[in-house]
Amino acid sequence: MNDAVRGVLIVSPHLDDAALSASHRLRAGGAVVVTVCAGLPSSDAPLGWWDRLSGASSARGRQQERIAEDVAAMRFARATGVRLEHLDGQHRNGAALDVDAVAADLHMLISAASEVWLPAGIGHDDHQATREAGMLAARRHRHTAAVLYADVPHALTYGWPSSVTGERVEHLDVDAWLDHELQQTGLDPARLTAQVVHLDAAGREFKEKLLAHYATQLTVLRLDDRSLARDPSLLAHELAGRWEL
Repeated sequence: MNDAVRGVLIVSPHLDDAALSASHRLRAGGAVVVTVCAGLPSSDAPLGWWDRLSGASSARGRQQERIAEDVAAMRFARATGVRLEHLDGQHRNGAALDVDAVAADLHMLISAASEVWLPAGIGHDDHQATREAGMLAARRHRHTAAVLYADVPHALTYGWPSSVTGERVEHLDVDAWLDHELQQTGLDPARLTAQVVHLDAAGREFKEKLLAHYATQLTVLRLDDRSLARDPSLLAHELAGRWEL
């Protein structure tokens, strides 16, 4: 495995986050995507709230479906998928994701990676904990920086900020909202060096095909065909930032 991760390592909290937020990096091929919350609930586990929202009939069965979706998506992206056994937050009975345990699991993967991508941690506790675990593991291996990707769709509550689109909306400052959200997770926005990616036609087509593999999730994420018809800009951009460790 160490030989496989001597390039880009993208740490994904759940089984679709890397595709949702860093498709442009996946499109280059050869990345390793390690998904933290890929554990299987027990056969008698009750449905979590997200399971119910997405119309699942079995917690374990839905997670098996999602893993199969991810396997196909990683094959399409020519990426190596690594899935850790931590449970999704909806199946942990209110317990927080164990940052130290996740950092330990990421230890060897991050030690061999030349570039580390982590979620910014906007809008979801599992995302923030994954970021902290990734930073902890990266610092232990003397990485000097990581790339933090804006969490889609959590970072899109009010749409893309004007710093991304170049368009201002009257009485709405999404950049200020994003800065506030980052501060709430313990990050200083001033320390982030923004990297805005405008997906061209080919990049947009790649992302649409990549996300199509996650069929169980697109409607609840409001990224299905109907949602995209209403707002095509949802898949038009991606946002990341370099964070000095």
